[in-house]
Amino acid sequence: MGWIERQLPEGDELFLDHVGFFVEDIEASGGVFERLGFKPTPVNIHYHTDAEGNLIRSGTANRLCTFGIGYIEVLGAVADTPLADQLEAALARYAGLHLVAFTHPDMTRQSERLVKAGFALQPTVRLRRAIQTDAGEKTVRVTVIRTQPGVMEEGRVQMLTHETPELIWLPRYSSPPNRVDALTELFFISEHPEKKAGIYAKFTACPVGGVRGLHTVQLSRGRLTFTDPDTAARLLPELSIPGLPYIAAVVLRSADLDETRRYLKKNGVRPLSSSDAVVVVGPKEGLGAYLVVHAAGVDSVWSHLG
Repeated sequence: MGWIERQLPEGDELFLDHVGFFVEDIEASGGVFERLGFKPTPVNIHYHTDAEGNLIRSGTANRLCTFGIGYIEVLGAVADTPLADQLEAALARYAGLHLVAFTHPDMTRQSERLVKAGFALQPTVRLRRAIQTDAGEKTVRVTVIRTQPGVMEEGRVQMLTHETPELIWLPRYSSPPNRVDALTELFFISEHPEKKAGIYAKFTACPVGGVRGLHTVQLSRGRLTFTDPDTAARLLPELSIPGLPYIAAVVLRSADLDETRRYLKKNGVRPLSSSDAVVVVGPKEGLGAYLVVHAAGVDSVWSHLG
């Protein structure tokens, strides 16, 4: 796996930054992730700035589950806006993973590259949201580019630059008791996985390869893996596909997999699969997606499953 043990990219590096769960009840989602051993932030209302610099409500709100490298975002609709409508349309398919976000230092350059590559983009968003810190209220600032709705069937696909990363990875939330310390991979199920992998390779300008029915886009840090329903059923226990395409699993690294297992057991979470290398929590426990947690040093979780 391409891996750089650093939170933010430099130069022309492109990292898997975070993944997003779309949920009906963003308040209730906090209890689900606490049971899994994360420390969700309070609910934050999203805003963006218009051409005059005025703050406009985006229509969504989030909670974050942060850890050493990368994070999980939980999103819900809180107003009647086009962005909230997109979220609701995704929820009509299934509740679960619908967002994949990459990070790169230069959104202007990436926007120009993506347009030249034939991707229809929404206008660049300068996202703003206020949060409370120990030093008082601060404003999170992120510049985001997203594809137009429908361009990527899987959901909301975006690139971003963090302008205030210190306000994303707040120390009080970023050392979860389940010992998860990194986001390493996202797992997609599709009727045409090789074609899908090619689209994402073009979107990210990263190489794609394949082995044993798995098609992988290798980022500067992290990877995207695509496969067909039959192969996925051999890898993910008790798989039930709500619709295709399906972002079926988020893959996370644990600094201490034994402690991860102990914490899940203490909270009554029953893994569908557990070994010295990998623990798999099912969609019923994970808000619609598998959580595949692996020990440090495991390069491919899929070689340990199936």
